[in-house]
Amino acid sequence: MNSEPLPSCDVEDLVPVLIRLLDTTDSPRLKEEVIAALWKTKDSRAATSLLAIASQEGPLTVREKAVRGLGLMKAMEALPLLQSLVRENKNPLLRQAAAQALGCFDREEEIDFLIEAYRDPSWDVRLEILKSLGRFFRRRPECLHPAGLRLLKKVIRKEKEPRLRAEAVLALHYSRAPWVEKWILSQVVCDPSWLVRGTVYRSGLRWDSPLSFETLKKGMEDSHWEARKTAAACLTEYIGCMEKKGKETEALLLNIVAQMPSNFWEGRAIRNRPWAQPSTTPQRKI
Repeated sequence: MNSEPLPSCDVEDLVPVLIRLLDTTDSPRLKEEVIAALWKTKDSRAATSLLAIASQEGPLTVREKAVRGLGLMKAMEALPLLQSLVRENKNPLLRQAAAQALGCFDREEEIDFLIEAYRDPSWDVRLEILKSLGRFFRRRPECLHPAGLRLLKKVIRKEKEPRLRAEAVLALHYSRAPWVEKWILSQVVCDPSWLVRGTVYRSGLRWDSPLSFETLKKGMEDSHWEARKTAAACLTEYIGCMEKKGKETEALLLNIVAQMPSNFWEGRAIRNRPWAQPSTTPQRKI
């Protein structure tokens, strides 16, 4: 049987077909697949259909995907609905999806709204709000949003859940506020949770400063193995990017090689260091 090649088709030509399929099918599974395909196009023509699905009662997973899609498409007409879902919807999955969608707009107005919404009782919703703040500062690091910075500091100081504190550190380190580096590397690094301290070590790579270098070196003495492992990985990468390496740096690298177990080096290479072969030294306390 001879088969002819299918004619080429522009993505823009497929969008009306996907929208029509989304509007006519009754299958929740097919709706999810179509919405996922529309996500990739980020075509605003699908916003009307997604808005209708998100605002009506129906399968929860379908509504959740529609809500996230409205954020990816930055559909301004969906803002009232998204804010209403965060404020009033009883289902935390939809509130979480709406919080993520609002964070996609990269506007200070939506960030102000999410800061007020951080009082949400759901841990997952608060985590999504912190992630949205992180995306905002990553895309707009020049924007010193005072209320957002205050919230992140408050979360790091007072939130009991380590994952929320760690996410706040991650969001805060994207900001270009002049006090952020010193505050995180000198104070937050003393957090009782190894997860938060590990996040601080990862943040140290961003600043490339003497303070971050010293913090990573101290991380090699961390009391928790996972935090030490994170510090070792970051310190190795930090040193690998240094243009000039003295004897002290060489000795530090050798110390890292000696202290980390062999499986630590799998898939990891120290740049321009052929002598740094995977160590067979068993793990030992620092």
